[in-house]
Amino acid sequence: MDPGRALAAGLAGHRFGARSPESSVLSSILALPLRRWSLATVDSGPNGMSEPLPHDLPSLITRYRWRTRLGTALAVVVVGATLGTVWYYFVRAPGPRSVCDHLAGLRRSYPEHAPAIDEAVGPRAVGEASQPVAPGSDQVCMWFFATEQKQRSFLDYGQLARCVTSAGTPRELYPCVY
Repeated sequence: MDPGRALAAGLAGHRFGARSPESSVLSSILALPLRRWSLATVDSGPNGMSEPLPHDLPSLITRYRWRTRLGTALAVVVVGATLGTVWYYFVRAPGPRSVCDHLAGLRRSYPEHAPAIDEAVGPRAVGEASQPVAPGSDQVCMWFFATEQKQRSFLDYGQLARCVTSAGTPRELYPCVY
């Protein structure tokens, strides 16, 4: 069957109600609407809006996006500041120099306890100190806390150093180092 006759038969069959399989295919092809291809908009598609967007909606969308960005940035700053504060006050350990400065202040404030403070941070055994150092010097203190910093875990040394620097009296210091 040539295409012209099939087309005519399809149209004739459609018109008079007699359909053949060939005519139904042709009629469905002919019945397709011609679509204009354009960019998708809010009004296009099966769920399109029936009326156009209000004129102020794009500015509202832009403001919403800026508020979202600002809120995200503010949340990042707040979370970062909270983590930094927790780190500074509860995790960060003071270095050996600041611990020894605090112990020197305790020795000056409580001269009657100075020998006990020096003994608390001195070498535990004879073989631990490689060279003899005068008792009460800052070298012994620096050696002790530098060694503790290397030998202990990060959190364990931090707990020791914070305990020593928070001690206001020798009586508060002794439980930290023994």
